[in-house]
Amino acid sequence: MKNVRHTDTTGRIWITSIPDDAPDLHASMGIPVGPPDISGLELPEPLAVRLHNALVERDILTWDQFRRNRQAVLGALKWALRADIQGLETIYRAEVD
Repeated sequence: MKNVRHTDTTGRIWITSIPDDAPDLHASMGIPVGPPDISGLELPEPLAVRLHNALVERDILTWDQFRRNRQAVLGALKWALRADIQGLETIYRAEVD
């Protein structure tokens, strides 16, 4: 089995496992490796997608990876919130102008 990446219709990047002889384009039919579904956090969709993808980019796909690398998890959270912080900055600056 090999791990491959694919992006779903929501923009989330997934890592799935497919047979070694399967073409990578079958990634969407593979066995999900991670990260787990974070919808229980009830985040706004754009933030949820950014956080999900940040976890993938930092290879935080499993409980063991999460447990061993809390700094990477914190980095993913900070990165996901970055766009919201930039939006807030724009709003605050508009008040000054």
